[in-house]
Amino acid sequence: MAQFFKPQAKQAPRAATQSTLDILRWDHQGRGIAQYQGQSVFVSGAIPGEQVVARVQQKKQYAIAQTLSVTKASPLRIEPSCPHYHVCGGCELQHLSDDSQLDYKADSLLSMVAKFANVTDIELSPTLKGKEFGYRRSARFGLQYNKKQRALQMSFRRKGSNDLFEQTQCPVLVPQLEALIAPVYQALSQLSIVERLGHVAFYLAKQGPAILLRHLKLLTKKDYQTLEKFSLQHQVIIFLQGNDEKVQQLLTSSGEQSKPIALSYALTPWQQEITFAPNNFIQVNADVNLQMIEQALAWLDIQQDDNVLDLFCGLGNFSLPIATQAAQVVGVEGVNSMVTQASANAHHAGLANAAFYQADLSQDFSSQPWAKQRFNKALLDPARDGALFVTEHLVKLKCERIVYVSCNPATMARDAKVLLDKGYTLSKLGLIDMFPQTAHMESMALFERNSKK
Repeated sequence: MAQFFKPQAKQAPRAATQSTLDILRWDHQGRGIAQYQGQSVFVSGAIPGEQVVARVQQKKQYAIAQTLSVTKASPLRIEPSCPHYHVCGGCELQHLSDDSQLDYKADSLLSMVAKFANVTDIELSPTLKGKEFGYRRSARFGLQYNKKQRALQMSFRRKGSNDLFEQTQCPVLVPQLEALIAPVYQALSQLSIVERLGHVAFYLAKQGPAILLRHLKLLTKKDYQTLEKFSLQHQVIIFLQGNDEKVQQLLTSSGEQSKPIALSYALTPWQQEITFAPNNFIQVNADVNLQMIEQALAWLDIQQDDNVLDLFCGLGNFSLPIATQAAQVVGVEGVNSMVTQASANAHHAGLANAAFYQADLSQDFSSQPWAKQRFNKALLDPARDGALFVTEHLVKLKCERIVYVSCNPATMARDAKVLLDKGYTLSKLGLIDMFPQTAHMESMALFERNSKK
């Protein structure tokens, strides 16, 4: 009998069920943890000590759930400020008071350092924090045309979904950007290619508010006129990005935007300015960013004869302030366009002691000329995956002090173990509340080398 390959039938996802759950403790993503049919279930919108009714979706090894109602509330629970909170996936902790959010994040940071780095005897430095709302100077909204409703949807993603909704407010945005949500939506809804839009990003720069529109089809002459009218009426700088991925500014035929405008933000304490393109990464919280730089430089204890290595340097957010105090700073970044811009930022500031290089810092870079220089101090600010290879290289450099800025305390704690095992001491550790109302945690750690090793 002939045999033929027969693929196994895919199992349909298990249907969600509704259940009453007792919340036992936090996880590291701002969710409550309960037990359900012998599994751990991670419950969004729930606080330890509460009893909630939740929609439960079972996975193989665990379950996830979304709180529907609260039958026994925690005294820490408050009413969310945003009317979209129970739908929008942008924030996870608006149901928790601001002080309680910081307590949760601090406890979570300490628990991860204890678990992954085996450090249990350190106290946190004072938390760097700013405004609880109105702090985001950049954000990206998805765009999706609903054919049934014949209407554009513009928003952050829904909780636990890639779908969008009709977002009219966002109180975590700086007021200048939140005020643009409705006008931007109205302008984009008028475009002839409304069904072929990708996303829209909002920025608040020194030059004023700006947006970047990603479109998947060529704009018509009438579309350009619609955007030009909007730009002049609301004093918004518009950038466009088509299928060729190039970013171009929409230049109006009259008014202040008849010439190209470079976006920038100021690092006032160091009299520096960072110029950026709309698709570059920038720190979203301007006030906390300044505090973060100030603390990093203080923890590094920058002296006039220091040679400092700044890894994952981006546009020079740390490098330029360091260059104002050190003998030399070398910045290294994976994205070549950001390296070019960082070099231009240093040149514009007249900082001849700052040099920038491109390198994939997840691979072996030890043979590159910049990596063979002598550095006595280092700073790194990697993405969520961390910097395991980088920490191994820094051990070989024998840097006196290393400041590690992290957007993922779990990978920072993992990388810390490498430094601790090679003779470094975790001297300081602090929480950076860059994203209030969310479960995102930024942290900063100072490692000092034991001179006897």
